[in-house]
Amino acid sequence: MPAPSMKTKPPASARSHCAFTLTEVIVAVTIIVILASLVVAPVNSAITRAKIAQSLGNLRTIGGGLASYASEHGGMLPQASTADYKTPFWSDSIADYLPPARTNGWISVKGKPYTQSPALVCPLVKNGSHAVQGDYGCNFDVIKLGASVPMAAIQKPSSLILVATAEFQGGASWYILTSDYVASGMSATRPRPSDRGVGQVLSLFADGHTEGVPLQQLNDNRRNYFLLNP
Repeated sequence: MPAPSMKTKPPASARSHCAFTLTEVIVAVTIIVILASLVVAPVNSAITRAKIAQSLGNLRTIGGGLASYASEHGGMLPQASTADYKTPFWSDSIADYLPPARTNGWISVKGKPYTQSPALVCPLVKNGSHAVQGDYGCNFDVIKLGASVPMAAIQKPSSLILVATAEFQGGASWYILTSDYVASGMSATRPRPSDRGVGQVLSLFADGHTEGVPLQQLNDNRRNYFLLNP
């Protein structure tokens, strides 16, 4: 009759290779977190750069719409809106020169779905903070309430901003109250330029070019950037 088998414990040296100490686990997790952060940061940066490029593309399209409107209306820019802030808004006036309006799951600052031309929807604005009339604010000193300004009246088109990323009460704004912003800078409580968290105000100039102007630079030189006659 064969002798019964006996179970033996593996030597201590073998057991030590079968498990990790708490310190080893902590070190491994820390390394994984660091590596993940190194990957996520460039991805987020690339996404932000893509959104900035898309937003500047929107502004170029808007610039083309304003130029087309002016060419068909005796060289005049559209009004911002009527003197009592009623339609047509400036974005309505150039709608025929922009990509067709559509619904794309966008939610306005009022919490409701809305329809708009994609050129007027800024990808840097979080859903639920969009302005129905458009996420880009017209410069009220040039695209005025209840009055039209001739393009010929703009003396320095390469330095005068027509439209820029703008904000009001936590959401996007379709206009910039230029008088308030010029007087108070970024402490202005009415619609004002916005860097949308990227450190630069994306801007369309009267000569048609677009650029991101560093927020501090814009603020320091706001009279020259926004006033028709600084």
